[in-house]
Amino acid sequence: MKKNNGKRCSFLLVAAMLLGMLPMTAFADTPEQNVLYQGYKEPIDLWDGEVHYGLRIADGTGADGKDPIVYCYNYEKSRPTIKTPPQYQDQDDRCWYTHIDHYLESEDPFVNVYGEEKKQKIALALYAGYPHDAFGLKGQFQITDDEAQYTTQELVWNMTHGREGEIEAKYSFSPEMAAYYNKIYNDVLKDFQLGDPDHLFEYGWFFMDGDYQMKQNPDGSWQTGKMNTRGVRGKLRFPSLPEGMEVRKWNTNIDCSKDGVDVGDSLYLWSAVQPDEKHQIELEYSSERVKFYFYTFDHGGYSISDKEVGKKQQIQNLIRLEPGKDRLYTHFELSLKDGSIKTVNQDMNIEFQEDTAPGEHGSLPDGIVMETEEDTPDGPAPNIPDIPDGPVPDTPDGPVPDTPD
Repeated sequence: MKKNNGKRCSFLLVAAMLLGMLPMTAFADTPEQNVLYQGYKEPIDLWDGEVHYGLRIADGTGADGKDPIVYCYNYEKSRPTIKTPPQYQDQDDRCWYTHIDHYLESEDPFVNVYGEEKKQKIALALYAGYPHDAFGLKGQFQITDDEAQYTTQELVWNMTHGREGEIEAKYSFSPEMAAYYNKIYNDVLKDFQLGDPDHLFEYGWFFMDGDYQMKQNPDGSWQTGKMNTRGVRGKLRFPSLPEGMEVRKWNTNIDCSKDGVDVGDSLYLWSAVQPDEKHQIELEYSSERVKFYFYTFDHGGYSISDKEVGKKQQIQNLIRLEPGKDRLYTHFELSLKDGSIKTVNQDMNIEFQEDTAPGEHGSLPDGIVMETEEDTPDGPAPNIPDIPDGPVPDTPDGPVPDTPD
C-alpha cells in the first residue's frame, strides 16, 4: 500500500460472489421449458428527433412499471417486431422467446456464441448501464432514460460486433451520450480480463480513499480527515465502534453511526477521546445481488405461413438484468494506525491503488446529487470528460430487418 504524508492512503475493495452455482441450459427440464414470452420493439425518443427503437419483453415488471427493458444480443440479426397483435391470424408476425434464467452459467450455444469473456463483459455493461446503473454514472450526465437505454444497447452491440473502444459524439450520439458511453467503457469494461473461471462474474465493487489519521481538535476531540466512498451502490455500516467514537457525514456533520452511509457519501470518524491506534474498526458493506435473463428466439417475425428453416434465427436473441432481493454482505476491518484492511469475509479480494481525486472512480447512490465542494481541500467534483476520438459506430440502430418474401 502506498503511504503519503499524514498517513494518506487509498484502497480498492472488490467483493466477488458467484451469481449461481449450477450450470443450466435453455433445454433443461424446468417449468420454463414450454413457456413463451413476447419480445417487441417500441419507439424511443432521442435528442436528434429521428426514429429509434428500444426493446421490451413481456416477462414480469420493469423498474418503470412496464414490461422489462431488454437488449439485443446479436448485432447481425433483426429486431423483434412490434407488440400490437395482428388484425388477421395469417399475418401474425409477433416474436416469441424462451427464457434462460442462469445466463452466466449457461452452456447454451446461443448464449456462448461470442465466447466467455465477451459474455461476461456484456453482463457488466448491463450491470453498469441503464436501468440498473450500479455505479450511479447516469446521474453525472444530462441524458434521458431513453438516451441511456440507447447508449447501453450500443455498448452491447459494439462488444458483440468486435468494435470495442471509445466513441465520438456523432450520428445519434450527443456529446453527453458519448461521454456516458465512454465513462462506462473506461471505468468498467476496458480493463476487464477473464480471471478465475470459478468466479464467473464479480460484483459489489467498493472504493474508499482518504486521510485516516486521527488528529486532535482544539476542543480536545479527535477526528480523521475526509474519507470518500465510491463504487457499486450499497450501504456501509459500522457494527461495533469504540466507545465515544462516531461516524459523521463530511458536509453535514450528521452522526450516521447507527444508520451507516450510502456508497457515494464522504465521511469522517470523530472521537470524544483519543482512540487506541491498535483498535480495528469493523465495517460491513452490502450490495444488491442480481440475475441475468437470456431469451432465445423461438418463432415469429414473419407470416406464420413462412416455414423456411433458414429464417428461424434471423431475429435477435435478447438479454436483461433482473434486480435481486438478496444482498451480498462483506465484512472487513480498518486499522487506525496505518489505514490497512484486514479481510474478515474470505469471499472478498483486496487490491490497493494509488491515491485519487475524489469522485474519479466514484458513483452516486440513488437520490444523491453530486455537489461541488469548492471549500474543501479535496477540490470540486469531477467534470464530465472530454469526448475522445474513437471508432464511429456503424448504423447505431442496428441492422435493418429483412423484408420477407
